[in-house]
Amino acid sequence: MTKKIFVRIAVGSLLFSTISYPVIMNVPHALAVTNEQTTIQREGKMSLGASLNAEQATMTQQLLGAKDITAENTIRVDGNMVNHYLNDGSDANTGVFSSAYIQPQAEGFGVRVQIVTPQNITLVSATTYQNAAITAGAKDVLLRIATVTEVTGEGALAGVYALLEESGTALQAKDIQVANKEIKIIDSIKNNTAISDYSTNQFITDVKINIINQINQNVEINEQELNLIIINQLQEHQIDASVSNELLTELMDFARDFSQTEAAQNEDTIKQLELSVVGSNWPEILASQEGSFTVEDALNLEKPDYSDTNIYHPIIQALLDETYALMQKDGDLHNIYSHTFIVETLMPQLSQAELEGLNYIRTLIYQLTAHSDAKRQEAASQQSADKASYKSYLTYYLNQAAQIQQEPSFNEIIQRISAATGLASEAYSIADVIQDGRIVTVNFIESWLVPETLIGSYQINLDTLEVTDLATQEILPLVYNFEEHYGVAVENYAIEAPIPEEYTVPTSESLEAYEVPIIIDENSDVTTVEEEPSEQPETVIEEEASAETIEESVEEPVEELPSEESIEDVPSESEVVEESTEESIEEESLVEETVEEEVITDESTEEIIEETVEESIEESVEETVEEETEIAIVLPDFYQSWSDILNGMTTEAVVDNETILSSNWGDYSDTQVYHPVIQAMYNRFFEKVSLNDLTQDLLSHTFVLEEMQANLSPDEKAAINQLRWLNFQYELNTWEASRQPAFEQGMSNLRDESLRRINHYQEAKSDANVREIISLISRTTGVNPQAYAVEYGVNEMNPSYFDLFYWIDNMPAGELPSFTYDYLNEFVGYRPIGVDAEGNLFSVEPIEPFSFASIYGVEVMDEYQASQPIEYPIELQEMLQEETTEEVVE
Repeated sequence: MTKKIFVRIAVGSLLFSTISYPVIMNVPHALAVTNEQTTIQREGKMSLGASLNAEQATMTQQLLGAKDITAENTIRVDGNMVNHYLNDGSDANTGVFSSAYIQPQAEGFGVRVQIVTPQNITLVSATTYQNAAITAGAKDVLLRIATVTEVTGEGALAGVYALLEESGTALQAKDIQVANKEIKIIDSIKNNTAISDYSTNQFITDVKINIINQINQNVEINEQELNLIIINQLQEHQIDASVSNELLTELMDFARDFSQTEAAQNEDTIKQLELSVVGSNWPEILASQEGSFTVEDALNLEKPDYSDTNIYHPIIQALLDETYALMQKDGDLHNIYSHTFIVETLMPQLSQAELEGLNYIRTLIYQLTAHSDAKRQEAASQQSADKASYKSYLTYYLNQAAQIQQEPSFNEIIQRISAATGLASEAYSIADVIQDGRIVTVNFIESWLVPETLIGSYQINLDTLEVTDLATQEILPLVYNFEEHYGVAVENYAIEAPIPEEYTVPTSESLEAYEVPIIIDENSDVTTVEEEPSEQPETVIEEEASAETIEESVEEPVEELPSEESIEDVPSESEVVEESTEESIEEESLVEETVEEEVITDESTEEIIEETVEESIEESVEETVEEETEIAIVLPDFYQSWSDILNGMTTEAVVDNETILSSNWGDYSDTQVYHPVIQAMYNRFFEKVSLNDLTQDLLSHTFVLEEMQANLSPDEKAAINQLRWLNFQYELNTWEASRQPAFEQGMSNLRDESLRRINHYQEAKSDANVREIISLISRTTGVNPQAYAVEYGVNEMNPSYFDLFYWIDNMPAGELPSFTYDYLNEFVGYRPIGVDAEGNLFSVEPIEPFSFASIYGVEVMDEYQASQPIEYPIELQEMLQEETTEEVVE
């Protein structure tokens, strides 16, 4: 029976969509690589996890594109081998599943990595594998990593190391240890700062290059030199403010260890790093773009010169020249924008300089098109169509491409069509994906035009990989004819990802599950959160699982830990327990043979048109469909003030804690758009929710952040408001029943009490002197009256004290902390409540000032501007006057 799958990837809202850029293949540049050299490939070798059964091993072999690898060129990696390379305590009972494929390449190829199953490698990125492999001594190889079950990915390195040795690379034990430490330091940087994977790996690469340069220049590498290298690179990469002292110590330890490796003594390591660890980073560049300019503005700029063919491929200059020619004719530049991505895919050997050249062209096209975008938005308004900006659409396309890249085989299909047509998924909407047997049909749509325009419909044969233009019924050449359009030929050096024989394109649900579990229609306030299908296997965590334990775990599922964000939730190679993969494969096969689905979706809705189910499994499939229900959530407009958002909310929770943890509420790691502490606060919030911990302090810190950073953008404020909204839902779910009434107030619902606190704070701010004191207390202690019930005022017994008492909602009565501003000594401190044995007030004790860095690992500068100096209250002035008078009389 022929199986048909019909998928439409809709253009949804761009407001809080997550943009993630997983590294599926990191493809560097080698100027010395010629056409002849790149075609030289020596015999490949494969490592397979010893815990894989026969069916899993066959599946893994297909995923790696290594089905023709012989038994003589295959290594089985068990726990003992993992321990040999990683020294992590693994043994013969340790389950090992991740596998690798290695193919030596010609000189100048660099170290290139494809993670074939990124959804199952949860910690280590392709770039990190590259960095670690080069540290261990790898040169000029193609590596593929795959696993049939979810692991952090560290264990896959054991297979890589074994394969490198089998391929003739001499590895040193100490170098392997440093490479393993490198993975941990990269992970530590990413977890304790808001720095992206790309930036972190670039930073580590530059540290290593500087160390190698110093050694090869016969400069003594002592502690002082290493410290200088670390500090200089932290500053150069603009991440110095995000690194704690503890992390700085870890970096110093790593730098010291790396300086003693064989790789550090060899200048050729620099070449491998420069060939391998490169990237365009276009998404971050686009996010930072503001405004626009005219053709005249562009012509007044100094035109870059990319004509030196010793540095740039001729296509870079040709693309720039065509951009200049078309912009003076008021032509459509979007095609050229698309072609820049095709060039990047076809030529993985592009250097950092060439990638920066492509980014300059993209920036130029964006700025020019953004200038004329007002006309399109006006036309859209007249037709009641989407009025999102050109930048929003470009961001969406990048998000779409990243989402597709989460399925390497599907990405390979799209890339094949793109290479033949010149239409990149980074520049057009991919829609109406239909599979009929081994034939896949795809539409490319220019969604930002008014009206939305179909650019072309294409078919690809998965057996022959031929692409057909359905409009002309012509089979297209494998590569778009750049020479015809630009006068320069572009060679096809793209690294291909394997497409398994039984491969089927992913459904819309599975595509969304990777990066966009929340879909927001920008014309609606309703957010659809899709529940995870019940048949998806749980991640089971046990330490050093034995074979018997693995079998038992199939019969007795282990409850999944609550936090998906926590590293502990993802088993390392020595912790992973095999799920009933074989059973799920058989079940999946049965369903595929007996179920025919035809799903048709338009841009904003998905309707199941037909579902034919054989009698033998009709009941079980119907139950599964019932479980895959959708939950409608009405999200407020987070660009409003927080008090307006509260006023529009109900007193009951609309999202449970499980949904809070399992849904994707946005990616705020782009430091060009968001302050790094925002992502850090989200991370800490999800951690606290997973532990059922109190979050009132975190809510308070959101208000303190706004006071310290008065120039937060609307996007940053909206992200903060969404965090407050999530916290409100969590408090209703978890803590509302135990919340205690503050002071002598009655018990009102959380929404009304939250509004009362905000209003109380606004009233306090009406007195300029009180406003400055409370703000100072808030910024010094982290306690903001908008998050707590407070009482404040000049102390009646000693008017030189201004006291602020605050109530922690879920604390027993009587445990009431207070902070005091000492007018005379001009500092904020802590003063115990009450009086001493002699009836005198306790003195004010200095406190350690509140620090975002100590809690969130991110420094926040206090940029608050006081409206006036703090003045003495009348009571204190009168008391001081009386004391002065008494002294005069005496």
